[in-house]
Amino acid sequence: EERIQLAHHYSLLLKDVADIIIPQEIKNSKHVYHLYVIQTAKRNQLKESLKKHAIETGIHYPVPAHLQKAYDFLQIKKGSLPVTETLSDKVLSLPLYNGMKKEEVEYVCEVIKKFYL
Repeated sequence: EERIQLAHHYSLLLKDVADIIIPQEIKNSKHVYHLYVIQTAKRNQLKESLKKHAIETGIHYPVPAHLQKAYDFLQIKKGSLPVTETLSDKVLSLPLYNGMKKEEVEYVCEVIKKFYL
């Protein structure tokens, strides 16, 4: 429940940032927000900017599964799954953890908004 509230706070503060896509909840379902993952074309630059402000982020699955060596046997070539490949270049996990304070979410969002100014 704590993570859900923090995620909703992120969404509220980031909803008007034009260059970011925030997570969307599906009607009649409950997202547990193991991660809070945004999408942005400027992912790497934003990640570096946040790091300069001592904000750690994550890139989960920077290489799509179908392009990892373990799946070479499937012979799925780059370009075969364009949506997956595009997303792997745009996703960025923002800090979200039990015990995180609302003020910390606000600080992360403040740094993000300044980056896009």
